[in-house]
Amino acid sequence: MKQPIAVPQDYRCPLCVNHVDEVFYASILIDQPICEGCQEELFLFEHHKERPADQLIEKMEQLTGLTWDDCRVVLLRDTLETWRTIEHELPQEYLDSVAELGWTQDRAALEAQSKVLWYAQLVEQAETESLPKKTG
Repeated sequence: MKQPIAVPQDYRCPLCVNHVDEVFYASILIDQPICEGCQEELFLFEHHKERPADQLIEKMEQLTGLTWDDCRVVLLRDTLETWRTIEHELPQEYLDSVAELGWTQDRAALEAQSKVLWYAQLVEQAETESLPKKTG
């Protein structure tokens, strides 16, 4: 599970510089922290097979030099690795969050295992879709 990171007080998210943010996370795509809002949007967008028409996506493509399809593969792989870690370690933070849903540790373990399988499929599909298309 991703943890917020400390940044200088006047730091601005490189994806949305026109306002002040308080919570930042390390970005898997760029060597700069991004704000919580952009982190959450990217997480939502990674589940879209089609490229969303959004300024955040355009800015990410500019900063990385990657297409959205390639960015999406990187994001999905990162989410898969996060769920693999959760599956193997069952961190207390995860167990506490699902306990609020009334889940037992066994139920939490099954959910983590299910997420690993699901994200593995998403990664495989995204990798296939991001391969260059053959012409002619």
